[in-house]
Amino acid sequence: SKVHVSQKDCLGTFSWSAPDQLGVVIEAGVLTYALQNYATQQKMITTYWGDIASEFIYDADNKLWQITVQDEVLIAPLVIGADGVNSKLRDILKIDLDVHDFGSSAIVTNVKLNRYHENTAFKRFHKSGSLALVPFQDNQMKSILISSNVETTKYLRLNEREYSQYIKSIMSGYIGEIGR
Repeated sequence: SKVHVSQKDCLGTFSWSAPDQLGVVIEAGVLTYALQNYATQQKMITTYWGDIASEFIYDADNKLWQITVQDEVLIAPLVIGADGVNSKLRDILKIDLDVHDFGSSAIVTNVKLNRYHENTAFKRFHKSGSLALVPFQDNQMKSILISSNVETTKYLRLNEREYSQYIKSIMSGYIGEIGR
């Protein structure tokens, strides 16, 4: 595993490597499937996928939750609610959400190279933000382009060829040709 950090139009670079993997990119759907599959096989875990809880009551004396899911009352010492950014559970429990708009956005894409990525990740800073390329499978990488909301809107209007050329221009030859 290798990591290369640089800034476009500057001379300095920083690289390091490790004998083992520094990390692994796993697609969200694959990870979700694996977690759901594992959880449903556990005897001490009850799973409810896609069901909406209508009531949560915490009994502090007994340290137990009472939850109503589709007219069924469940009692448990631990509840994990993973219902996303627009959480109904957060609303029911009246948990405040603190949102900050930093004026920037990220575009995440798959990039296919015409060669093997050599298990090297790149972080490249440029005048409009930064670009990270993370090794994925074979000659594929995950691309994370971070820029201002205004710049992001412009990049989203590019077609696939134009966007690939833009990524390539930021990388200044570090990744070679982008394939189809």
